Amino acid sequence: MTTLSIGEPRSVASNNDIHGEDARGGQNTTNLDCCVCLEKFQQNEVTRVGCDHTYCHGCIRELFVRSLHDQTLFPPRCCGQEIQLALVEGLLNEEELDNFNNRHIEHTTAHPVYCGNRACGAFVRPELITGDRARCTGCLNLTCTMCMSPYHFDADCPEDPAIQNTLALANQEGWQRCPSCRTVVQLDRGCNHMTCHCGTQFCYRCGARWRTCACAQWEQGHPFAEPQWVMPPPLARDHGPRVRELEDTMQELREFRNIALHLRGCLALGHFRRRHDGGERGFHCELCHSNHRWYILECLQCGRQICERCRRNRN
Repeated sequence: MTTLSIGEPRSVASNNDIHGEDARGGQNTTNLDCCVCLEKFQQNEVTRVGCDHTYCHGCIRELFVRSLHDQTLFPPRCCGQEIQLALVEGLLNEEELDNFNNRHIEHTTAHPVYCGNRACGAFVRPELITGDRARCTGCLNLTCTMCMSPYHFDADCPEDPAIQNTLALANQEGWQRCPSCRTVVQLDRGCNHMTCHCGTQFCYRCGARWRTCACAQWEQGHPFAEPQWVMPPPLARDHGPRVRELEDTMQELREFRNIALHLRGCLALGHFRRRHDGGERGFHCELCHSNHRWYILECLQCGRQICERCRRNRN
């Protein structure tokens, strides 16, 4: 087993480090190690990202493709730094590039609008929105941007009882709403620094964007735990496959964060160990549930096991 310091920017796989530097400090350009699969590659077979780690073309392409379907991997990053699309453009086909660009627009849109057609639910790009009217390019239906329902022309927005009941409960219980996407958040325990699934950081106590208020970060009597995303407004109704996909993603996010928040304390201690003794069965990542043949990272404090990709690439 190899003990890893989480504070170090590079993992050690053997006598050669992850960038192909041998013990004498020289650069072995014909034996560069991929930081995910640990296989050795020629220099023209790897991509070096902003944090100076190297990925083989297969692993970095897989990361970008998986990020299109896994919200916790988007945007692709390593060691907290976003990996620029320009580094992998030549590894993706035209359809994948289009999907990635669309997902990037969706991810960076402050108030995303989704088709109100229950059988569609697709993201509507900002340039297709005029006033309170959004046109879906998939099913060609119109959506009201005020209530996210099918467009109702001159009629007032219909009130959704489920949304109104949830908002009333949120007000009664003192829950907060994300200032960007308006998702309702319930903090069971933990600090006041919230990071919404849309990426917005805000204060749970007053609802202001993070670092724009004078509220304390911690409240007495709040043990360390995770926030619960109660109701993203567009998901409160059944809007079809797109919404069900997002609801499944929300459940996965909650599972990820249960373990990730626990591991945050382990990461602070600074050490994992790399286990290679998986035998024929290999290893199973407790965070993403993927199977790995060669090795797994095991926390020295609690014994939880996570894969290299979850350690490097997930939020």
